[in-house]
This record gives sequence, C-alpha cells and structure tokens, in this order.
Amino acid sequence: MSIDRPRLAIVPFEPTRRPGDEALAPGLGCSEHVDYVDSTSADAPGQELWLLFTLDRLPAGRDVAVELSAWLDGSEAPALARRPVPARAIVRDAEGRPALASADYRAGGRHVAALPGRALLAAATAADPEPFGFRHRFHRRVRVELALRVDGAIVARDACEVEIYDAGRMGSLYRRLCERLLPADLADQAPGRAGLTIAHHPWYPVLAIGMTKADLYMRAIFQDLDDHTTHLPDPRWLLRVGLYLEWLTFLGIVEALGERGRDLLDDAEREHLAGPEFAAVRARLRPEAWREVCAQREVAPPRPGPLGAGPVGLDNLLRKRRATLGFLHAHHEDLKAAIELAGPNRGDAQEAWHRVFRDAERAVLRRARDAFPELERLPAWQREFALWHRRGDFRALGGAALPGWLTGLFGDQDGVFAAACNSYRESLNDVAAWSRARGLMDYTGGRCVPREVSLIEARLAGDAGRAAALQRGDGYGPDQAPDRSGGLRRAALPAAERRGGMLAGAALFAALPADVRARLAARARPRDLAAYERVVVQGGGGDSLFLIVEGDVEVLRRAAGGDRRVARLGAGEVFGERALLTAAPRAATVRAGTGGALVLEIAGDDLRPLFGAHPGLMAALAFLGAERRPPAAPAPEGGLAARLAHYLGRALAPAEAVGLAPGRVRLVGHAIRPGPR
Repeated sequence: MSIDRPRLAIVPFEPTRRPGDEALAPGLGCSEHVDYVDSTSADAPGQELWLLFTLDRLPAGRDVAVELSAWLDGSEAPALARRPVPARAIVRDAEGRPALASADYRAGGRHVAALPGRALLAAATAADPEPFGFRHRFHRRVRVELALRVDGAIVARDACEVEIYDAGRMGSLYRRLCERLLPADLADQAPGRAGLTIAHHPWYPVLAIGMTKADLYMRAIFQDLDDHTTHLPDPRWLLRVGLYLEWLTFLGIVEALGERGRDLLDDAEREHLAGPEFAAVRARLRPEAWREVCAQREVAPPRPGPLGAGPVGLDNLLRKRRATLGFLHAHHEDLKAAIELAGPNRGDAQEAWHRVFRDAERAVLRRARDAFPELERLPAWQREFALWHRRGDFRALGGAALPGWLTGLFGDQDGVFAAACNSYRESLNDVAAWSRARGLMDYTGGRCVPREVSLIEARLAGDAGRAAALQRGDGYGPDQAPDRSGGLRRAALPAAERRGGMLAGAALFAALPADVRARLAARARPRDLAAYERVVVQGGGGDSLFLIVEGDVEVLRRAAGGDRRVARLGAGEVFGERALLTAAPRAATVRAGTGGALVLEIAGDDLRPLFGAHPGLMAALAFLGAERRPPAAPAPEGGLAARLAHYLGRALAPAEAVGLAPGRVRLVGHAIRPGPR
C-alpha cells in the first residue's frame, strides 16, 4: 500500500467532550456515540448524530466524495446505504450554538457526517414495524461506515458503532405500573371509596418520584445530544444503566405478581421475553425479592379521630415508608445487575452518580406534596416539620438540637426530605463500592456521593451558597426551574476577548505577545465544573493544559491508603503540564471544590508550536513540573542550560517510565525547540 494513499478517519468519542466543542476549540471536539429517536410520535423533531472525521492526502485535481451507510444490529442489509455526505464543518451560529456550515474537503480540519435519526427510523420501519420496540428493548446498536471515493472508486473507509434509543418508550414500563397495576389494586381493596386516588397507593411515592428523577436526567441527556452541551460526561452509559434498571425492575415485579403480572404484558411481549434477546436480563431477575415488596401494597383504611377524615388513615404514611424502603432495597440490587449489563465505566461514572443523586433530590422536593397527600390534613407547621425535620433538631419547635442517636432511641426520625436524601445516598454509595470492587466503575474520595454534593444537605445546613453552586453546575437556577424553553440553562461561556484577558492575567502566559495570547484564547475551551466534578483522572490520557479562571480545584493522588489531597489550586494557576510535556498518563486527579470552578482547556497541539519562538513558556512549564515532583537532587551550579536541563530532567524523567515520545522535546544551546512529533 502506498504511503500516499488517501485516508479517512472517524474521530472517536471522548467523555466530557461534544462535537460542538470543535467550533469553539478546534481539535477538542469529538464524535457522538449515542442518539435518540421517538417512534411514538410522527411529529417528533428529527435528530442528527454528528460524526467528526478527517481526510488526508487527497489527490489534486480529482473528484472527491464521501458517503455514509448504516446497519442496525442483526441486519445484513444496510438501513441507509451510500448517502452522500456534503462537505460541512461545525461553526457557532448567532446565538453561540453549534451549527453546520458548508466547507471544503481540501481545506483540512475536521468535517462532519450527520446520521439522520428520522431517516434511519423510517428505513428501519420498512423492514420491521417496531424496530425499537419491546423485542429490541427500546434501543439498537448501529454500525456506521464512512467511505471516501476518488473519481468514483472507494479508496478509504472507517467505521464505528453508535447506539440509538427510543425516547418515546423510555420510562414506559414504569408508567404501566402506575396506570395499570395501582388502579387495579385500589379497585380490589376499596371499591367505590370516595376520594381514593393512586396517590394514596403505598407504591405511588417511589414510582412518581423515580419517574420524575429519570425525566430530569433524561432531559439533561437529550439536551446534551441536541445542543452538544455537557451536563453529563457520557450520556450513553447512563442511558444503558437506566434502561436496564427499568427492565429488571418491571420484569421482576411481573414475575413476582404471578397471574396478576400477566395483565401487564400482551401475548407478543411474553413470547419475546422467552427469546434470546432477553437471556441476559432473564438471568438477573430476582422475583423472590420483589415478592416481599409486592406484599406491601395494602392501603390503610380510614381511622376515627380528628385526623382520620379522608379516604385513608394517617398511618398510610407509615405504609408508604415501609413500601418505599422495601422497593428501594430490591431496586438497589437490580441496579447492580444493570451496571453489569451496561458494562464498565471507570472514567466518569462518579459524575453521572452525582447528577442522578441530585436529580433524585429535585424529584423529592417537587413531588413530595403530590406523593403524600395525607400530609395536607396536618396544620402547616406540622407539615413543614414532617417534611424538613432532621432527627434531633427541634429548634423549629422552639427546642434545642440534640444528638440524633439519642433522640432516635425514643422514636425520633428524619423527615421526608432528610430521610430520602440519606437513604438514597447510602444506596448509591453501596452500589458504587460494590461496582468498584468488581472493576465496573471507579470514583475519587472515600465515598462516591459525599454529603458535599447534596442539595438537600446544603439546604438543611442553611448553606445557600453551596446550594446555588450545585444548582448552577447542573444547569438550574436557584428556583430549581429550567429556562423558559423547558431546557436546562447553558453555561455562560466567556467570549474570546474575555478569555484573552484570562490568559493575560495568568503568570504563565503574561509574557507572551498579545496576538499570541489572542490566538490561544480563541481556541481555548471553557469548562464550567460542578462541585467535585473531576476534570482529569489519575492514570487517564490527554495532553491538555488547564488554567483556573474562577473558583478552586483539589489535586488528589491515589496510593495504597486511598486518595490523598496533595494541593489546592486557585484562580490564575495551571495544571496538566506534565502530561502535556511527556505524553504520560495523568499523575493525579483534579476536581473542582465545593463551589465549582471555571477552567480553560488549552490543547497541547496549540501550545507545543509556541515553544520554539517562546522558549520561556516551556521553561516555565518545566520548572512548574519540577516543583510539583518530590526533590530528587539539588539543582546543579552553572548556567541556564545546565539548570534548565536539570529541571527538565526532573519534570520529564524517567522518560521510559512515563512514555515520553522520542524527540518530543530537545535542548539546543540555551533555547528550547520542539522536536519532531
């Protein structure tokens, strides 16, 4: 094969990045690897999955074309075949959102191939009336191939696998339980009882709050896919986990209910369940655990007394509490199985866990009044006490704060919000520890979900600043509401002029000429980090440099005893210099503090070309890297070259151990020049 043969390469997906980043920071964008369609609505807007690709060594004066084909898993014939891919690049529209614009394949850079979701759905439906239906578990894997043609002949190909989810069916199994099982239970238990609704069913709080939680994080996922935001570092993993959890929970309940469960499925669905597509799910069903939960569906009858008026007794709250705890316990074990089915995610599962936890808290705050209508019979102060009380704290009643362990001996319990927060956090932490022990996920710190990332904990502690920072990091305002369009708020990214000022204010870049800083700033990528969100992970790849603009970050190193904080960095400081200089894995984990942080990410490909013309830049990076390594030997006497070589040796050596690319850098006299790459 000739070395001059044309090449086509698809840019792979990278967590925390999106295709739209390419318009703001060329070289820092990536392809998407997940998207969604809605087979339940003909009016649903069409979706396009963006794949970035590069073309090299195109012959001059020849006709060049790119085409796209796509195969659904299990299909031999392509659903989409040889669709022309026009030359387009990602730009920012007038509102700053990513958009596609005409480009030239010969101009270099990264180009975009758009996989049209509606066209894929229409083509797949022609062969299968429900291509994303029950039998396919509401999602499909799709192989996408790009082919480069020169004068009509294919000269290069590249392919990748993506996943497509049916947004219209996500959550539909939980809805079946609410719409079919709960009303049937009430009709059997209390036929004709006035005022009785499904909100009185013991299962209603956990189902209603759970569906709201899923709706909140699904909204974040879909906005990431539509607008190329980064509310979640990797939407695909959470989609997988959430969908498998829904299947395991629903089918576990169906099996546990026996004949009653048959009403929740039709004949075709029961036949599909016996097929090979569900073998892995069937193997992990736990109907015996759900039988105990299914026994906790009885509604309390009305009781005599001043608070007894109504369709149920006030002790129905206790039945809801028991049913919720039982449901969550069985759900907790199913979550472990869902993670096994979804596959490992050791890079960014912690950030997904934080988001799911806070969305669960938002769901509790939003649905508490609806989920517990029994509380409406209480006076307002008693209702607020029941919702917000923390065990041992009686200051709201004019008393004192006593140790929770002491008041617990006398039956004192947390209110609805504190209990929900504590129970769910402990559950997620237990699942995370179980998953880490099996290599399925990893996290930084002693607990995956610490108290510091909890909205409810911040509110209970009266820490309005921390609560606001958590809201802002997730795209919400202080009132927990999305923006007027129904979407989450986008982070306000600083304009290029402001980014230039940020670089000028940092000691590392202050000596660079203004025009050089302006070029760097124009290509820098702002990252708005939520509380404890990690920006780099020890052992991970990457060679970007990061400048802290606002807030602070913690630097942690993992050793046998766990993660140990070794530094805290503030505005104006940089990190990531060692990986940039050496191509070594990241030497530490860096995460935002509890107030979040704004950082600028600068690609190594943008910095390295500056080393020759501005040797002081690389010298400063080398000195910084040396200062952050344990001292190995005193600095030698002599001139600049000897001292600089010593510090470079400390920052970079041992090259073999850190994977320094041969020739990445070399010393020439008293100046530093970039070597061949």
